[in-house]
Amino acid sequence: MPGILRTSSRRSDSSGGSIPGYYTLPSRQNSLKFRDPGATFTPPSIAPGLPGPTPYRHLQGVPMSLYAPPLPPSPPYAPYTHTVYPGTAPPAPGIRSVPVVVAAAAPTPQLPRLNPLIEASKLPILDFDVKYHPSTIITSPNLRSGSGSFYPRFDEPATTPPVPYMKLVSPYLGSKWAIRIQASPGRFVTVNDVLYAIYKDVNLAIAKADIDVLSLRDQEKVVKAYGKRCNSIKDPKAASRERASGVRRVDFLNGRTSFVGLSPSEYGPTVWSLHLK
Repeated sequence: MPGILRTSSRRSDSSGGSIPGYYTLPSRQNSLKFRDPGATFTPPSIAPGLPGPTPYRHLQGVPMSLYAPPLPPSPPYAPYTHTVYPGTAPPAPGIRSVPVVVAAAAPTPQLPRLNPLIEASKLPILDFDVKYHPSTIITSPNLRSGSGSFYPRFDEPATTPPVPYMKLVSPYLGSKWAIRIQASPGRFVTVNDVLYAIYKDVNLAIAKADIDVLSLRDQEKVVKAYGKRCNSIKDPKAASRERASGVRRVDFLNGRTSFVGLSPSEYGPTVWSLHLK
């Protein structure tokens, strides 16, 4: 309660007077002591052995709860500066401006665009079985019209703008058998370069160690694909030569030998994903 400083169980002294510095209100049990408007009050120490706060005067009519220790002096203010941003109004006269240098964002590198002949699609333009030479490629039936067939230009650049190098990756071939296509000096990679590189690489013979690292189940799949490929050759002599040449990388594709196309990969602008079905 504001203004109440102490509750004392003692009544007024034996002489009948009040304790100096207090007004005493008679009570049956306790006397409430109010501070004399003109007296000096020194609060008790916060803890035994510690000095109390500096004495102060209580002014008449001012509640004790309004008193507080003095605030520390405020630090000096720093001089105001006005930052100028592009498109904003200039500062008022007398205000110092700080120029701001806005760095231009680095341009995002654009990926080359694939030639539609080799771009991955649900309806590929080229009907290409990677087991066979690109000379056997025919166009997709959906591109044929009554006036004739669509004849693609395999000497066109594989990308726009043209590039001198491409790398093709497939989860069925692994990073070890990534297909690398390097154009001749001063030239660019063409559609024909891509198709021939795919055919050449997937038809390379493998080493025994390439099969030994597979599980027994995967080895059986590879051997089964090898036998199916050899049996598909109608010429008996050619089929016999093919069996003698052994297992090839194409047999690791688990029957996925139809070319679907290429698409950008997560490995950079020169690496493309090879899609087969």
